[in-house]
Order: sequence, then C-alpha cells, then structure tokens
Amino acid sequence: SADGSIVVYGANSTFNGDDGADLTTTTPGYGVYLYYTNNFADNDDVGLLVNSTGAITLYNINADFNLGSGAVLNATTDGYAVDLYGSNYFTQNGDSGLFINGAGAVTLYNVTARLNTGNGVEVNNQDSLSGLGVTIYGTNVFNDNAIGLKVLSHGIITTYNLYASGNTA
Repeated sequence: SADGSIVVYGANSTFNGDDGADLTTTTPGYGVYLYYTNNFADNDDVGLLVNSTGAITLYNINADFNLGSGAVLNATTDGYAVDLYGSNYFTQNGDSGLFINGAGAVTLYNVTARLNTGNGVEVNNQDSLSGLGVTIYGTNVFNDNAIGLKVLSHGIITTYNLYASGNTA
C-alpha cells in the first residue's frame, strides 16, 4: 500500500501463490495508474487487485488464467473515475474476468472477456452520489462467460460496439 499515488510503467505478475498484484492507496485523492502493457496471469487468486482512494487509470491489461478474478478494481471515493484504455483482455479466469466497484464515472475501451467461469465484466458504480455513468466504447467482446456484461449504475449507461455470445446465465 502507498500513502500517495501508485504509478507503474509495465507490470508482469505471473505464477504467484496469491494475488498477482495488490495495489492499494490509503490517502484520499491518490490513485493507481498503470501504463504500457500489463500482464497478470496464472496466479492462485486475483490477477490484479486495486483498492484506490482516488482514480484508477489502466492501459493494456491482460489478465488471464487466474484462479480468482482476472482483475478487481475498487475506487470507492465519490467522484473518482475508473478508466481502462488501450486493448484489455480478461480470459479464462476462475471467477469474473473484470469486476469494478466504483463511486465515480467508469470508462471502458476495447475490452474482451472470454471463457471466464463467472461474469465476463461486471461494473457497479451505484455508490456515486452524483449519478455518474458508465461509457463502453471501442470494440468490446463478451463471449462464453456466465453473464457477458453486467452494469449497475444510477447514471447514464452509454455503449458502442458490443458483441456477446455463448454466455450461460
């Protein structure tokens, strides 16, 4: 954990006996930022776990073959966003591919979630006091999960280019 922001330029966390990476900020307003390409695979629990008191901004996340979820992102301070950019893949995880619990706007760009035991992508930003919404754009594929895409929000949900097939729930 950190008292300030956490900034990472390219992470590779594989074959760990617990979470691949556990990134936590403790001071309100300080966020977690991952740039370049970031790989979290074959871990015994969650591939990437983020608990942030500020914004979460991630680029090019590959979270595959983890026994738990591919990535769990918690940004619970009101008004701070969770944003994923680049190309993001969440494949064959033992729980959800990507789970986001936020209290601010959520933006997802180019997300592929396939063959996860749980939901492909689940977003919940109902804790946003100002009703900030969820935007999903780029090319987004949700195939062969329990539920492909599940979004819970008190704000506007805007989507572009969603493809879902073979989901079982």
